[in-house]
Amino acid sequence: MVEAARLRARRDLLFWTQWTHPGYQVGWVHEDICRRLEAFSDAVANRESPRLILCLPPRHGKSTLLCQRLPVWHLGRNPDHEIVLATYGQALADDHSRAARRIRSSAVEWGVWDHLAPRKEGKDTASEWETTRGTVKVVGVGGPLTGRGAHLLVIDDPLKDSEEAGSATIRRKVWEWYTTTAYTRLAPGGGVLVCMTRWHEADLVGRLLSDQKSGGDKWEVVRYPAVAEEKETHRDIGEALHENRYSLDRLEAIQAAIGSRAWASLYQQRPTSAEGEVFKREWFQTYRADPLTQSKLCDEIAISVDCAFRASKHSDFVVLQVWGKRGAFRYLLDQVRARMELPATQAALRNLSAKWPRADLKLIEGKANGDALIQTMRGEITGLIGWDPRASKEARAQTAAVQFESSQVWLPSPQDAPWIGDYCEELAGFPHAAHDDQVDATSQILLRWSRAVEFAVAVA
Repeated sequence: MVEAARLRARRDLLFWTQWTHPGYQVGWVHEDICRRLEAFSDAVANRESPRLILCLPPRHGKSTLLCQRLPVWHLGRNPDHEIVLATYGQALADDHSRAARRIRSSAVEWGVWDHLAPRKEGKDTASEWETTRGTVKVVGVGGPLTGRGAHLLVIDDPLKDSEEAGSATIRRKVWEWYTTTAYTRLAPGGGVLVCMTRWHEADLVGRLLSDQKSGGDKWEVVRYPAVAEEKETHRDIGEALHENRYSLDRLEAIQAAIGSRAWASLYQQRPTSAEGEVFKREWFQTYRADPLTQSKLCDEIAISVDCAFRASKHSDFVVLQVWGKRGAFRYLLDQVRARMELPATQAALRNLSAKWPRADLKLIEGKANGDALIQTMRGEITGLIGWDPRASKEARAQTAAVQFESSQVWLPSPQDAPWIGDYCEELAGFPHAAHDDQVDATSQILLRWSRAVEFAVAVA
């Protein structure tokens, strides 16, 4: 029985992790990570120069795998290799190293890998330790690596917090350390593994992916959002990454506490630009008044609808926005956003029309389920107009963004509209955000009211 366990531990990283950490909470995500790490380790052994990026939310058990189990497991299978492990600070790196040394001792004691015993008269400290044939060196990002090579270079969370992530100086130092110090220590065919929670679009992962576009190393990138944004192999849209550790209710509470931008970056692993791209954050201005009260000052009210292409829980969102116009100014008054089949979309439009009886115009994009919505509700609700875009999403957004830039667009305050944070994040992240349904609904009404007829035509 023990020998069978030894044999399995030598080939199965997850089994090795659970054997050395019986209380480790395993979910599908950890099984997936371990399979990827096993393939990565094999590629290093074959001198294939693998490059792997893993992006996960905080406190999901990644460091236990990458910083404490993987180095011992890889060294057990590759006795002559040198490993470098780096994280944002030397103290944290030393903590991981101490844990790995204890695991190494277990590997020797249990007879899994006898060659992991400490080298006689070799180094055996928290920052550097040697086995009979291999070495492990740990360092804080920015620290020296002179004299050490790396068959396996593991970088785990190179940024400590939002303050460091927000500092262009620190981000530049991290990049310079990676390119001039860490990268130069790689052995021929060596592998680089970067695992981090995303903080900023120009963090180390952001720089590596940008460098890739200009001819740099080619990376395998795996993103594990806390809540699924599309149907995945192991979960459906809206499901938590590791339900036993962080339930969906808990994640929703975290999102409410930290705000939309931090949530998109730290938990969904898709940081948005600090300034915004098409829609700049500095252009977002809010009015502090109850939207119903604000609407009384408007000359015209309209509902703008962006429908989903598929009627299922895996489809895009349906968005219904209520906008008011007063002279040259536009006011976002209300919004409904959910994944809805056609009957639910009909009910939402019916309810919103009753809530906002002055909304004479209901502008509905004629694509997706929009045509069906118009046809089924034409005899019940007045003012339905189909909208057939002629230009691309980007072109329409660029034109609509001009009205934001010229201070013509006003948004409700978070106190009156808790959903406005997600709205602003989607606009600021466009065209790279996970969704663009709110952008589309906004663009079509702003273009309609600005009479930008070259971008769209009425179809009904």
